[in-house]
This record gives sequence, structure tokens and C-alpha cells, in this order.
Amino acid sequence: MGGTGRRAESDALGLLAGALADRRGARMLLAAADTGRVTVLATLATAVALGWATITLVVTAAFLLGVGEGIRDTAARLVTYGCTALGALAGGALAASAGIEAPFVFSGVVAVAATIAWWLASRPARPPGPRWAGSRR
Repeated sequence: MGGTGRRAESDALGLLAGALADRRGARMLLAAADTGRVTVLATLATAVALGWATITLVVTAAFLLGVGEGIRDTAARLVTYGCTALGALAGGALAASAGIEAPFVFSGVVAVAATIAWWLASRPARPPGPRWAGSRR
């Protein structure tokens, strides 16, 4: 067992999920894992609500949810890895070309621009009124 506290089972599941994500696509695997987990939870909730839940069903659902979580985590890491690597590369290139403070300034400008865009998009629309409010036609 490694020093990170993870178990060998999760490492083996991650290897299998990674191979599946390489063959089928990480986004598809992410959607399939989430869909499977929702299906398991809906089945378990329905069984509990109808009084049909047994210990076997609960244990099976817990196992399937754990497997689904492991698959989903692996697929999510693969999907977000490209974004993280690209951001680090862009930040390093900006720091090398414009100075060490440039990535922080750029990040601040983007945050302010995103806040202004959000504020403008969330304002209520103006009610329709006369086109020429001050004219007498």
C-alpha cells in the first residue's frame, strides 16, 4: 500500500477505468458512470419506499455505487487534465514573456470581466417604451 492512503482495489479499478476511457472516451465514461449511479440510487430509493429493501439489495447498491464512484473519478480526472495542463502552460508562457506578475494580473482582469458579464446578463430587460420619448409626433 502506498503512502497516499489509497487501497490497491481503487488503483486496480482506476487502471481498468482508464483503459476503458481510452477506448470509449472519458466524457462518455463520465456520463455513463453518473447515469449508472443515478439508476442504482433510484432503484434503492424505490425499494425502500415500497418496503422491498433487503440487506442484499443495500449491500449490492453500496458496492455498485463505490465502483461507479471510482470509474467516475478516473474519467473526471482525464477530462480535466487537459484543461489543467493547458492553463499551466499558458501561465508559464505569460510569466516568461511578460514578467512574473503577468499571470496574476491577467487572472484578475478575467475575474473582473466575468463579473461584469454576469452582472450585465442577469439584469432584467427594460420594458418596451416609446422609441422617441422626448419627441412629439
